Amino acid sequence: MQQPLRRSEAEDLEPETAVATDRARQGVTGHGVRYVLSFGLLGIIFAFAMTLVIFAN
Repeated sequence: MQQPLRRSEAEDLEPETAVATDRARQGVTGHGVRYVLSFGLLGIIFAFAMTLVIFAN
């Protein structure tokens, strides 16, 4: 009597699917992400600098 396959063994038997990078990506890249990250980082640095100035006295 053959034992049923475990899930990982069953997945090994399935053929691998090759998907192009553009189709595999879940969302659209771009749309000013670098600007959002840059302004956010600069905002945090400014906030920490102001906190240091206020509480350093």
